[in-house]
Amino acid sequence: MASNLHAVTIPSDRPHIIQWDLREGDWRYEQLRFRYGTHRVNYCQALLERHTAQSTSPNLLLHRRIDREIQALRDLCASPNIPQSCIQLEGFETFITYLAAVSSSDVPLFWQQLIDLRQLPKRLWIVLPSSLVPAQWPRDRLHCFERYPIPSSPVSSAATAPT
Repeated sequence: MASNLHAVTIPSDRPHIIQWDLREGDWRYEQLRFRYGTHRVNYCQALLERHTAQSTSPNLLLHRRIDREIQALRDLCASPNIPQSCIQLEGFETFITYLAAVSSSDVPLFWQQLIDLRQLPKRLWIVLPSSLVPAQWPRDRLHCFERYPIPSSPVSSAATAPT
């Protein structure tokens, strides 16, 4: 696995997975943002905003529109409202879990489309728990924070960053 997120240059136009077993709201998400200058995006919140703005139906039916979710990731990376060159996507496990529960046959298709996604204008870091990282995900785009922990408390600065 790659060990330095700053040094990740190949392929920088494709999505990367940050394998990290944290709970929603953990302060270390913010620490990651400060350390690497990322822009934090909550997938669920962004999904609700998109759905409210684009749909007249109260039903999401995400499993029928995988292509739309892939395009939403592409649009997120192309957003002129995000000045940072790297996006830290959190809460994406909600979509993966939804796909697995509603239509497990769509999960491999989704992962393959995500693996094949390229030419993103900004680096996309998808934060996922280790239990949801697919076995076929390219190792050069998988980064594990179990090996390179962020400090365990806000006052601790003794831990080192990935190098």
